[in-house]
Amino acid sequence: MNMVLEKAVAKVQMKDMKLCVACALDLYQIDLEDHKRGDAFLRDVVQNAIRDNGTRVFQRLMYRLPAYVQLPPILRGKGLVHTAELLALPQRTKLVRVDRGTLKAEVMMAAGRTEMKMAEEIGRECRRVIMLKTKRLRCIKKIVKEAQKTGVADITLVWRDFHDTKNLMLEVSLEAIATVARLTNVYVLDIHTLTYLFPYHIFLKVMNLLNNSYIFAINMGEDDGIFEYKHFALIASKIEDGSSAIRRWFVEIHGNRRDTVIRSGLISKVHTKVKGPVPHPNVFTKARRTDILLWGKGRRDEPRMSWLRAPDYAYDAAKKFKADMQNEQCNWVKACYWRAKAQVPMQRFQAIPELATIESVNR
Repeated sequence: MNMVLEKAVAKVQMKDMKLCVACALDLYQIDLEDHKRGDAFLRDVVQNAIRDNGTRVFQRLMYRLPAYVQLPPILRGKGLVHTAELLALPQRTKLVRVDRGTLKAEVMMAAGRTEMKMAEEIGRECRRVIMLKTKRLRCIKKIVKEAQKTGVADITLVWRDFHDTKNLMLEVSLEAIATVARLTNVYVLDIHTLTYLFPYHIFLKVMNLLNNSYIFAINMGEDDGIFEYKHFALIASKIEDGSSAIRRWFVEIHGNRRDTVIRSGLISKVHTKVKGPVPHPNVFTKARRTDILLWGKGRRDEPRMSWLRAPDYAYDAAKKFKADMQNEQCNWVKACYWRAKAQVPMQRFQAIPELATIESVNR
């Protein structure tokens, strides 16, 4: 029996009772079935006890086994933290901490590195994780700070800091978008040149993060031909169901792509400046009409109303960051016009020359 227990301990090499007992039970069964040695030195009462509750029997025997008692502590919980402290591994700072998987890997490799006289390599991955997490946190804080000050979430800052690690760059970008999407004073999203966000399964995540946000303008810039019909259809569906507040945008449109965008409903087939109702309104026009109706009914705090509630600097920022498509109908002057029309009685409204002039254009 001691031979079975010592084999299990030698195989596990860690003070993990569950693993040691499971290994010992497997070795015991092999010993009984293959080698037929169990009947030679185990009494029937012992075999019956193991058959009834072998886990408990082996647990009691393990606690008495010197080889098990002398094993190093299990690498999880307090045992992992204590072992890392003995090796002087960096575990956390005031802002971030090393994940358990990295810490465990560094502890397990420490003995081998010491034997190979590579003591300076011990804790290298822990230091790298702390550096990247700190850099990631500072990058997102910088984006949020600038977004709250200017109203523009410039996600391109992520590329400048993490362009050499694509997977981490994607994670940080999505986290930054999720953070600014929760702010009520951010109106423009700039993701131009960030083509790693444009594959459909990733772009779907971006649009879902923008659900019920106050961002009404988005600049996607040149996409290297990645956008397809399903991308534009996704944007159109988000605008139509009211989950997205996007009313201004920019993306590269040329050649055959115009037909694709027309098919999605984001732009009209024929661009005409006519008085009266637009004959074939696009998705943005329909959404603005619904917004104006809801604004007149007093539902003015909803995220989709952000283009009506946004200050003038938000429109200046949208123009600066090239979110200029739909600029003719979604701009500061038109927003002021519809706000004033909802608040001023009609007879007084028509007496204001500036607003009356705009009304004649919008009619």
